[in-house]
Amino acid sequence: MADRQQNFFRDENKPAIGPTEPTPTNRRSRFERKVPPRLRDWLIRATRIHAHICAVVRLYARPGDADPDGDSYQSRAARCDQTLLFDAMRMAGDESHAIADEIYRYMEPTGTVALPGTADKVAVMRQRALRGESLFSDRDRRTPL
Repeated sequence: MADRQQNFFRDENKPAIGPTEPTPTNRRSRFERKVPPRLRDWLIRATRIHAHICAVVRLYARPGDADPDGDSYQSRAARCDQTLLFDAMRMAGDESHAIADEIYRYMEPTGTVALPGTADKVAVMRQRALRGESLFSDRDRRTPL
């Protein structure tokens, strides 16, 4: 389980799944080809979070024998160590926040100098909507120069 814990979160230095790489799959997650690679990567990471929490919950249901030589997930569950679930939830929360931050950075549009209410600003907002970005950005110009 310790190896699974170490490999649970993907390496931050690993590049996002690119369009030339094969479609990643696991036992339960199959994505249609129309799903963009970046979105597919985020979805796969989210399923890993779910799988990790489910694995910890199953340990409490059948914790097995305590491991006298170490402090493994199994031995912690066998002792009904409540901090095990806390640690798992904390790891899942940290990874969830990392995914949400990546999604936000991807959705956050660059600023524009077009003034609110102008045809230029409406055109910029239309393009943002078509690209799936946020319509408004903190970097947008808000007043005339």
